[in-house]
Amino acid sequence: MDEKSKAVSYLKAATATALIMLFFSACAAIKDKVNNEDETAEKTVKDNVYLEDQNVGGMTESEVLEIIRNIAAKTENKAEMILQESKNEQDKNNTSMKKVNIEKTLQAVLNASEGERVEIVEEPVIPNDTTAEKAIQKDNIPEEAAPAQNKAKKENESESKLKLIAKSSTPLLNKSKSRLNNIDLAAEKIDKKVINPGEEFSFNAVVGRRTEEKGYEEAPIIVKTENGPKKDYDIGGGICQISTTLYNAAEEAGLKITERHVHSKDVGYVERGEDATVSYGTMDFKFVNTRKKPIVIRILRGKETLTVKLYEKRD
Repeated sequence: MDEKSKAVSYLKAATATALIMLFFSACAAIKDKVNNEDETAEKTVKDNVYLEDQNVGGMTESEVLEIIRNIAAKTENKAEMILQESKNEQDKNNTSMKKVNIEKTLQAVLNASEGERVEIVEEPVIPNDTTAEKAIQKDNIPEEAAPAQNKAKKENESESKLKLIAKSSTPLLNKSKSRLNNIDLAAEKIDKKVINPGEEFSFNAVVGRRTEEKGYEEAPIIVKTENGPKKDYDIGGGICQISTTLYNAAEEAGLKITERHVHSKDVGYVERGEDATVSYGTMDFKFVNTRKKPIVIRILRGKETLTVKLYEKRD
């Protein structure tokens, strides 16, 4: 074999060796990546696991957490309704309420075997005089012009003239500063709003146009495109959670819904189809007070939930 042939053979062997080394190196890298992804991947529920009567098999940890939070909010609503409708202090103090232990319920679902049925983990809450009193007083509508010396008297009178008729809470899954700012600005416009019998409430009319001049910021929204719904950003993003929560409260109170639109994509904080999207000038949320007495809207944005309460004014 001449020198040229030897050189060619050597080059081929070296190239083959290099390719083999690269192949095994790539395989090792892929394996490490898969292992890392497995370590950080979100937990999923085993097949055909039921939470009460709902099949949550195959769902991710965050999806199950969202379902449990919604159940917890509804349980809290029922408990507070019982407390508010108790006829006297003794009834309130003797009322045994329950709350959902979200963390324990979530872990029970994640640890469940295939085909297992998991019950909601509840804990009893028995209010005493102080907690019962606070539960009622925190919902007072203050008389802004009342003299200081008559403030307590006015609040007590206001309290006795209100009856809780509906409450809805939704979890704040996205707590970005801009989104919470938008929610707070819109809630400020609606909170303490009085709707008289036969009067129609319009979300867009009460809140107004959402602009930067009014303090609204860019936040996530869902937009409908030719290729399907997608996430985007716009001024006033996030306030649909208020219209959605208010819609569910209005439904619970049996009020007549005159205009409502659903998002083109699941919003996450309520079950699909139970939402109410709004867009100034195109989509509004409206309802009519079909009751015989005026209704007062109260809105509270907590750390974890957004709550809307509807009260009926008594004679």
